[in-house]
Amino acid sequence: MKNKGIKIWAIGCVLSMVLMSAFAIAGAPTVQAESQNEKIAYVNETTEILGGGTVVGLRIRDITFGVIFGNENYTNSVIVFTSTTRYFGGAELYDTNGNYLGKRGIPITTICAQRFDYIREFQRTNPDQLFSPIERIKGVNLNTTWHFENLTKEIDETNQSASVVFTLSAYDLAYTEISNAYPVNGTLEHVALTFHLNLNIENKTVNNVPWYKVTVDRADNNKVVSSEFLRYENYSGKVVNGTFKYDHRINGWDFATNRSALAMGTTIIVLNYVHNKVGEWLHEQFGHVSGGADNDTVIDERNASGPSAPRAITRDSLKFQDNWQRIGIFRWVSNVSVDGIEKLMMFQVHAWERLYFAYAQGVFRGIGLKGAFIYPQGNTIYHDPGMSAEQYMFTISDIDAKSVLRVVLIVGMLTAAIAGIAIVTYVILRKKN
Repeated sequence: MKNKGIKIWAIGCVLSMVLMSAFAIAGAPTVQAESQNEKIAYVNETTEILGGGTVVGLRIRDITFGVIFGNENYTNSVIVFTSTTRYFGGAELYDTNGNYLGKRGIPITTICAQRFDYIREFQRTNPDQLFSPIERIKGVNLNTTWHFENLTKEIDETNQSASVVFTLSAYDLAYTEISNAYPVNGTLEHVALTFHLNLNIENKTVNNVPWYKVTVDRADNNKVVSSEFLRYENYSGKVVNGTFKYDHRINGWDFATNRSALAMGTTIIVLNYVHNKVGEWLHEQFGHVSGGADNDTVIDERNASGPSAPRAITRDSLKFQDNWQRIGIFRWVSNVSVDGIEKLMMFQVHAWERLYFAYAQGVFRGIGLKGAFIYPQGNTIYHDPGMSAEQYMFTISDIDAKSVLRVVLIVGMLTAAIAGIAIVTYVILRKKN
């Protein structure tokens, strides 16, 4: 099911991320990695992008964790975003005469964004608790003024780490879209989203980085004319370990009946940007530009002929790896705390759309969806999804040229949500007994 608003918002996110290229502002507290001159920067400033408001986050090189939210001057929803660059591997470049040109990484940039749109009460009339428009009772709009509270920020220069925890709260939200059958007075007392952002730098070794021999025609705008797998290489270098977790808390909803439940609506996009030259390489090496995800596939050993597909991410339940290294784990508990008692929740997809559009000298491909977290009723509802990720950074020295291969191994909670639920109509998350 398509929704035109998804693509419009996706394009807006792309343009916004371009404007966010100067995210790490001068004068921000930083942590410097000794050998790589890497800096972790904390940012808290006013922005006009994606509806405006305040942006808070952490950034190091090609990885950004950020949150945009409405303030006193701009009412807005809460928008979570990640911007990363990953690599398919490395390339040794040659011209058509066999002259060596240097080494380069083969990049793919990923933008993930999630917006919290509304909370809506609906009548629970079937065993699966599926949301239906005709069952709406009332709702609240999360495009509002958010209060920035309880900031805890630690910048540890000695251990090269940074931690930021803060809460966004909205109070006394007026009910809207009220059903005539269930008139109501009052307001929703309190909605809170608490964010936990952590980055730390450490030493680590990564194995089986694939390398390719790539030939380009310098007389034809460096067009890629051939590609072949060369070998795997191992590297030791700095690793950026990152975690990005948020908690939902809803207090004081005035339920109309004892059978109703809440849907917390959200819009999610995941977009991969591939430069035209990388697209040419993908076509020469693999015969196509994109490939599907494998189910229950874990690559533990070297394949002598090289990777079989240009996958930066493959699906294995909700664990993710590319063809040579695990890149992240998405943690999404199926139980939710309702008035201190653990109950079950689920996620439902309402609409989704494949996304494709040209930008600059490349194309964006991805997927977007609208869906909702479905929660049982209670006075206090608490739920805590999260993600973890790693970014590897290695300096590769070359006789003729020097370049930095930033082998980025990261997946966001949004990517995990897409990979887990875009294949099916909806996903019911159940607690293991």
